[in-house]
Amino acid sequence: REAIAITNASANATDTFDTITFDPSLSGTIHLDGGDGAGGVVGGTLNITGPLRIDGDGRIVISGDVAGDDVHVAGSDVTDVAATRAAAKIFDNVRVVNTSGPLILDSITVTGGMTRDDSSFGGAGVYAPNSEVQLVNAAVSGNAAIAGDGWVSYGGGIYAASATLIDSTVSGNVSYAQYADGGGIYAGTVAVINS
Repeated sequence: REAIAITNASANATDTFDTITFDPSLSGTIHLDGGDGAGGVVGGTLNITGPLRIDGDGRIVISGDVAGDDVHVAGSDVTDVAATRAAAKIFDNVRVVNTSGPLILDSITVTGGMTRDDSSFGGAGVYAPNSEVQLVNAAVSGNAAIAGDGWVSYGGGIYAASATLIDSTVSGNVSYAQYADGGGIYAGTVAVINS
């Protein structure tokens, strides 16, 4: 969070991408904290305002599972949305990333994100309605955009102006709503390369 705060403070429209990397001794899952009990942008969501590249070096998973109680896909740290929802454990999760600037997720996994009802519209893993999201050797898997009757839900995994996937995976994401679209990705344009 400190690194994101620093890049946000220095961001402007002409900035080149700042890059966040992790200490080589770190690996595993980072659970976002401070959830509001209903998901959405309050709480542990990572809020980004400028061009940013997050490089997980294949060792880092960022999860919106605040309580650390999600059911996982066997042999992984990825949230199994259906099983977690059936166990009534998904409603304490939060959206993982909310960005108003272009974002590159490099060699990292985003999972366990959840948005709910009219306040969020989707993008439980990554929400970038006016920006580009690029995944490079990354995964956005096991995220859920949930809305009640009469509400809309777009992009359980990614909601973006544009999305590019390079050697990446978007899987196991869902949009539950009366009006739902794009369980994995909802974007104006999508480019897929070896993904």
